[in-house]
Amino acid sequence: MGILTRLRDIANLPTLPEIIAKLRVAISDGERGASEVANIVMQDPALSSMVLRVANSALYAGASSVRRIQDIRTAIMRIGFSEVMKISAVVCAIRQFPNTNSLIGYR
Repeated sequence: MGILTRLRDIANLPTLPEIIAKLRVAISDGERGASEVANIVMQDPALSSMVLRVANSALYAGASSVRRIQDIRTAIMRIGFSEVMKISAVVCAIRQFPNTNSLIGYR
């Protein structure tokens, strides 16, 4: 059975979450800044939390950075638009899958 046949047989494909669609439009438009992207990110508490967590991680903060970022706009400026898109995709993907493994307990 080919992939096209399988895709035709699928009745329910989850739609792209609205937040990702808004981010994609805002980021692809070269005239929008970090403030406008931050306003979109702040509509989703889980996404906001993840962006802050990544921005304050050792990878982006570095050993010399003492200042902890507490606002979304500054976090976006530190990690970049591309990373924000990746994080939003991960957050939305996690929401699509129920926690079926109690051993891992991830959700």
